[in-house]
Amino acid sequence: MFNNHGLSAITSMKVSSNGLEENSLNWDVEIIPNPAKDEFLLLIATENIEYGLLTIYKPDGQKMNEIKIFNPQTKINLRSFTSGIYLLQIQINGNSYTKRLIKN
Repeated sequence: MFNNHGLSAITSMKVSSNGLEENSLNWDVEIIPNPAKDEFLLLIATENIEYGLLTIYKPDGQKMNEIKIFNPQTKINLRSFTSGIYLLQIQINGNSYTKRLIKN
């Protein structure tokens, strides 16, 4: 919160142990299995997906893939990915959520 006369204060902050905000939306997201080998299933606990997008990033911020989401259950192929940790940014109906995926 910023005020006049050069005074400001932090009124709230949400940070988890990995620095990413935890799910604050009304729907749940699951990655099965995690860790994954060749593919995983993205499960979104909502029936109404007007617009969905999954973006997969390396920890250094490099975008690896972008996939449109049309259904609450989407199978994602990881065969071309090397082993490591990836960040999944999931956008559903204008809301954003970030999860971590481990690829074996």
